[in-house]
Amino acid sequence: MTKRTKIFSIICGAFILIAATTIFLFLTKVRKTVPAISFYGLPKVQVDAIKTQLEEISKKENISFEYLELDQAKPLEQQISFVNKPSLLFVDGGENLRQAFDKADSKSGKIGFVSSITNEMTSSIRQKAHFAANANKKNDEVPKNDGAQKSDSDSEFAPETLVTALPILSSHFEIDIDFSAFKSSGLSAIATWDDLETFARIEKRTKDFPIIFAGKDAELFADLLGAITEAFYGLEDYNKAAELLCVKDGEKFNATRIAKRLTEDSNAPFSKPISFLNDWYKKGLIHKDVFALSKNDVRAFLKARLASVAFMSLDDHREYDTKVISRYASIYFPSPRNAGERNFVAPVTYAVPFESREEISQLCSELVSAESEEILARQTGLAPVLNHCRTPDKQASDARYWVAASGVPLEGLSKEAKLTHEELAQVMAELAEMVKAK
Repeated sequence: MTKRTKIFSIICGAFILIAATTIFLFLTKVRKTVPAISFYGLPKVQVDAIKTQLEEISKKENISFEYLELDQAKPLEQQISFVNKPSLLFVDGGENLRQAFDKADSKSGKIGFVSSITNEMTSSIRQKAHFAANANKKNDEVPKNDGAQKSDSDSEFAPETLVTALPILSSHFEIDIDFSAFKSSGLSAIATWDDLETFARIEKRTKDFPIIFAGKDAELFADLLGAITEAFYGLEDYNKAAELLCVKDGEKFNATRIAKRLTEDSNAPFSKPISFLNDWYKKGLIHKDVFALSKNDVRAFLKARLASVAFMSLDDHREYDTKVISRYASIYFPSPRNAGERNFVAPVTYAVPFESREEISQLCSELVSAESEEILARQTGLAPVLNHCRTPDKQASDARYWVAASGVPLEGLSKEAKLTHEELAQVMAELAEMVKAK
């Protein structure tokens, strides 16, 4: 290489470096000038409601932002990079929230909302917020999400902590009972699983299969099993089930193996729930084709009053025609333990900041105000996260009360599982065969 060629190469390299630096600084400046907001893992009704409210707040507070679209079919962690990440992400809990934390540098103590933003939330929901020690202040003990209920005296967390995942809305996995049928049954209450079976037996006199759920939906079946496991055994066994819904290091995915680990002995978390459902199935209380039923099928059954008991989430409840679903009353899953010892399956929607920005803090502070929470609850039908704000109806009010009166709510096994949608579906199919076994 001649001296002239070397000089030319050095000059070209310098120009390339300058150009790359200029582009990087430009992209950084653009992103910092206009905050980007993304959504992942949330149903359309929630996305639409949150967007509408954010846009109303932006008009009132004169805050500009843009939307950064994410592919809902691809894992979250594969889509967020240094040059392609939102300033704020609205996401569901469980595995998606974990991936968001990994990408948001949530443990750095440099990004988050002031802890007082959670002060008006119900105690159990406030403990669903995630915290990090504030790197800019004297660090204190960071509250832990250990499933235990705190006392009312813990109404405010230390100002030395930052909120790295802010609860926005809450759902609830419930049992819906045909209220008219219940009043005609002669029962005074449905407070235990025996009561529920007694009611189903009464209803079987006039209905072929009084109990239904959308068993074709793997996520719903997983959440149903999780809710029954919590009701029967408690938090420890629920967590054990969540840990088993994965592919262990050094192994290849095998649905049969995972299903056996969940059920193979009396100490396995799904041993009793599967046996329990199998008993009801063999008695003809659960629809014989329950694992072929979609949510639309269940909707049709309830509209025609062909079933008296249905397992569903509050989100599903809201998709029904008001005239149809108003005939059904919601109850929580019975348990021999009192409410303070319970951890209901009540998935939470979170706001996760990826940048420390005043505009983002202001938007989220307004989003969890009483006014905005009431609007979000009305538009989505879900429960607000605040102690004192109006709810759209009795279902949302009950869901908030039940969660507030219990321990830290659970996200549901469909969200906790470290499996793809296809893998979870295969595991649930194995478990479905166990329920149908003669």
